[in-house]
Amino acid sequence: MNDALGVTKLALLIDGDNVRATLMPEIMAKAESLGTVAVRRIYGQFTAGKMKSWLKHIDPFDLTKVDVTPTRSGKNAADIRLVIEAMDMLHGRQLDGVCIASSDSDFTQLADRIRAIAISAYGFGEKKAPAAFRKAFDQFFELGNAEAPKTRTRKPPAAKPTPPTAKLTPPAAKPARHDRRPDG
Repeated sequence: MNDALGVTKLALLIDGDNVRATLMPEIMAKAESLGTVAVRRIYGQFTAGKMKSWLKHIDPFDLTKVDVTPTRSGKNAADIRLVIEAMDMLHGRQLDGVCIASSDSDFTQLADRIRAIAISAYGFGEKKAPAAFRKAFDQFFELGNAEAPKTRTRKPPAAKPTPPTAKLTPPAAKPARHDRRPDG
């Protein structure tokens, strides 16, 4: 559903509990290569402090932070909120695609649903993302490859420690021998 100008309008929804903040520049670069990122939201529990690393990215990337406090410990309230808002966006806005940044397979059905209504679904996640999750998207971008080189270099063997040796001192200089013969 590109508009008359040919612009692809996207929503970027980030599972902040599941994606490292250091990946934000990579996420945004890849999302912007797909079209105009009109909606930018990050979901997580900001009041608890565990989302502190994301705070420095809020203003530079024009993210709307969605602070979600779970009613009980161990619940995935942020995931549920992301899904609810994604569904609201699908029915209330003219979007050409939805980008979901997470490695959590709980979003597999959301990606399937987005594609079922003829809207593109793009996934952004780390190597740990399950295969079924990756396949649910029109396109999946694996994040973090630039941080870790794929080729291994052999480390030189560690030098064997030398056993402690007694301090060697040079032998004491022997007094010079002067053979004196008595004169006479």
